[in-house]
Amino acid sequence: MKPAPVTQEGYAVLGSVVARFRNYTGARAPKALMALFKEPVADTISQEPAICLTDGKTAVRITVDLTGGEKAAPNFALRGAALKSLKKGGENRWLVEALPEAGAVEATLIIVTGRKMVEYPLTVAPRADVDMDGKGRVTEADFLLFLARKPAGSSRSFDLNGDGKVDYLDDYIYTANYLVATEEQTTRN
Repeated sequence: MKPAPVTQEGYAVLGSVVARFRNYTGARAPKALMALFKEPVADTISQEPAICLTDGKTAVRITVDLTGGEKAAPNFALRGAALKSLKKGGENRWLVEALPEAGAVEATLIIVTGRKMVEYPLTVAPRADVDMDGKGRVTEADFLLFLARKPAGSSRSFDLNGDGKVDYLDDYIYTANYLVATEEQTTRN
């Protein structure tokens, strides 16, 4: 996804994956919701892991490639995360390691270069149990149970962020955790 239109000269706020869920009006289906994570937030900024579960221990590494011939070193600030390290990784490349706050749904890296400022939203979500059928392995059947909002067995809360309502944020948190869980299962196999 390209940067959002600059609202003020030299200032850009990039669209987050959370915003994609908030604005999504299509069918609530596993493939459709997972697709909202596929497109990168920016072409010149990336994070590893692509989805960081905010347990207060897992750090995220952000690579920032700056172009445009700025001579001065950029300034970096974080909202919703603490800076662990900052290194220059090449002529126009910076490596930022950040620790998102435990339970955070949103965290932002702010980059200031000369007269330009960019807000890059990290893709973070609190850890959630996505094994809806309790079989010990996460499958698409679990995702379908979550979307149907009909818990198998005992009553189960679908309010994954604890805000008192079940909405797009819960879909975002579930999908993020589902993607991480299925990737971990694939890696183990």
